[in-house]
Amino acid sequence: MRGKDPKCIITNQCVTISKALRLSWNTIPHRMCMWHIMNKLSSKVGPSFASDKKFMTSFKSVVYGDHLSVNEFEEGWNRVMEEYKLQYNTWLQEIYSVRSYWIPMYFNDIPMVGLLRTTSRYSELIPTLHTPLAIEKDDATVYTKNLFNFVSEEITNSLHFTKIDDMVSVNGIKSLKVMDKLLKDRIFEVFITLSDNEVQCPCKFFDRTWYLCRNAFAALIQCDVVQIPRQFLMTRWIKKVEFVCEVLESDEVFEHCAKIYRVKVKVNELNFDFQICINYAGLDEDKIDKIRGHVKLMKEDVQDLENGSSDKLSENV
Repeated sequence: MRGKDPKCIITNQCVTISKALRLSWNTIPHRMCMWHIMNKLSSKVGPSFASDKKFMTSFKSVVYGDHLSVNEFEEGWNRVMEEYKLQYNTWLQEIYSVRSYWIPMYFNDIPMVGLLRTTSRYSELIPTLHTPLAIEKDDATVYTKNLFNFVSEEITNSLHFTKIDDMVSVNGIKSLKVMDKLLKDRIFEVFITLSDNEVQCPCKFFDRTWYLCRNAFAALIQCDVVQIPRQFLMTRWIKKVEFVCEVLESDEVFEHCAKIYRVKVKVNELNFDFQICINYAGLDEDKIDKIRGHVKLMKEDVQDLENGSSDKLSENV
């Protein structure tokens, strides 16, 4: 941990460990390992439900649905419990009572970066591709084997379970309305900056997992992008990561890289937010003038900050 507290701690369902964590790291978010919980499902619901593919699909679509809101998850859970008459299953009641500790949508604000999943060590083997797309071949080239599987699933789903409803291009940024068929035809407005293929989807999937979602891939494929944009390759997921880590030996370099990433994310968000404002304004002159007024004030504020920094520098000299 490089002498720092962890951002989040994941354990199995151990009461003793939970108590110890509250004593040692009482301000660090504690979550339970989803894999350990779901691994018990078959034995807890019995063989008839465990072999019922419809039930397992319905249950997992609710539990693993990290695009769902909290209300959508709870409605989905109750619907499955009522449909299969499992409202009084003691174990299901128990894990539901601690849902905020293991269901993803309850801690979407914490970058889990795959902590609930295992990752593989570096492998020279190129895995089997599921599509003829160049972007999936790139996926196999840059990512570790296990990460390839997750990313490949998103790429494949982008072909089969998404649909581009609309696409417009303004000032070098494309806005695509992507229909996600796996989420009851929900529409996500995805933005791509054509100069560097910077892509942003409002589902925030990348913020949670650190790899792109099916809607982002659908937009990239529509724009004829053949490589995963390099700014989205996290060093922990790429092959030969040990060579990358040599550069990050010192805390100073590590913090510098982390700061660059944070600033880049903020700049991208600003660009997309501004473009959204332009899209909302359309050809309405009053709205455009209002945006121009805000931009002018912000520009003056930033210039004042810059002049203040220059004055301080002059004083120091």
